[in-house]
This record gives sequence, structure tokens and C-alpha cells, in this order.
Amino acid sequence: MVLFGTYNCDEQYKGIEDDIVDQIIESIWDKSNINAGTSGKLECVVNLNLNSKHMDRDITHLTSEMDKNPPADPKTLINIITRLGFNFAPDYIDFMSEHNGAEGAVLEGEWLRLIPIEELEVYNQDYEVSEYLPNIFFIGSNCGGDAFGIRKAEGTFIQVPFVDMEEEAIWEHGNTFKDFLTSISKAFDGMANEDE
Repeated sequence: MVLFGTYNCDEQYKGIEDDIVDQIIESIWDKSNINAGTSGKLECVVNLNLNSKHMDRDITHLTSEMDKNPPADPKTLINIITRLGFNFAPDYIDFMSEHNGAEGAVLEGEWLRLIPIEELEVYNQDYEVSEYLPNIFFIGSNCGGDAFGIRKAEGTFIQVPFVDMEEEAIWEHGNTFKDFLTSISKAFDGMANEDE
């Protein structure tokens, strides 16, 4: 599992190799993932590839109908996430570390295709996302007319039509991967309720 959370930079990292911590902190030093707290201590968003046992049960349930890829290569995952420097949700990183991409229905809701971590940058370039939505980074699609992504700074999960890539066309789906999956799992129910 990739443990991805907020840690005090000067804390003792119990059970974690110091050189791994130092490497990750150094790689994100100039990125938005580091915030100076009022105590003067730096809090760093650090992801650490340790062991993959504790996938959130709700996420496991929400993705139970999906075909999942094998785990991501830990070094590749860390390098890409830290190089991009976006505010990826910890539980999204956790899922991608264990299943590097997936495709299928999210329960009875939307179809979801999550792009493997090493393909994300090319995927975004192909759709010219930075030109039309410079604050958005795509992570997948519904294999129909819509892309799924995140707001780079806030980490909020979003959905937007490929043919109408404008801020006004964006729907938000929460700030965690679990919230995102829960939201799109109810998408068709929500549409049905609106029609009634």
C-alpha cells in the first residue's frame, strides 16, 4: 500500500527508512504539497510504498465489479506523483498503487476507466487538457462522452464533457477517491430521480 498523508517533517518516522522519506520530501520541496504551519514546522504530503493490506473496504466494495490492473511499480508511482506535484487524494494514490488502473461499472452507476499512472501525462496531452482546462488533470473517463479528473491544487474530483471542456461544464464529485466513487455510483439513480 502507498501510505500517503500529512506528516511533520521533523518527526521520527517509525518503521520507515529515512532515505525514502528524504528522497520524497526533497522531490516535492518546491511543489504545492508543502505548507508552512503556524508552528513553523513544515508539514509534508509524503507517499511511502510500504505494504498493501489496508485498502479501504468501501472502495473495495465500490470497485468490486471493475476489472483491475496489477499493482503499479512503486518507484514509477512515486516518481510520477512527486514530479507532477498535484494534490492527488491519498486514497486514489493508494488504489493506484494496488491496482494501476481499472475499468468497469461502479456498482449500478457510471462506467469508469482509470488510466494507468504511467500513461496519464500522454493521456492529458492527447486531449490538450492544459490548453482548455489548465487547472484540471484527467485521470480517466466513462468511455462515453465524459472525462474524469482532478483539480490540480485542490484535489477535487471532477467530470466534464470532452466536447465542452470549459469550467462552466464541470461537475464536482468530492475531495476523496471514496467520495468520487460514491458520487458516480449514484449517477444513474440521480438522473432517474430527476425524471420522476
